Amino acid sequence: MMSNQTTAARLSERGPTKSAQVSMTQTGERTDETSPMPHQSRTNSSARIDERPMPERLLLTAREAAAMLGVSERHFRALDVSGRVPTPVRLGRSVRWPRAELAKWVEAGAQVRTDGS
Repeated sequence: MMSNQTTAARLSERGPTKSAQVSMTQTGERTDETSPMPHQSRTNSSARIDERPMPERLLLTAREAAAMLGVSERHFRALDVSGRVPTPVRLGRSVRWPRAELAKWVEAGAQVRTDGS
């Protein structure tokens, strides 16, 4: 059996492992201290992304438009089929609603669209 000093010396010679530093306490207990690698940060990167203000997009998906209006996506799609919301913009196969037109539509009293689409 090795002495605590010999074990501690061998551990210190190896250096840190991929993500943990192992050390010995004065009482001879082994402790694992997790520390980030140089390329990792101590802060949660997704938390930093969420803190940045999201710029308002000009065109909204049905889900986003429904959330903006405070209705379910299913109800919003029913409003679209019945011609009660502004005409969407088609980008390839994507269908989007202009944020500004939705806001104007609400301000005007949510009138039925007259373009026949």
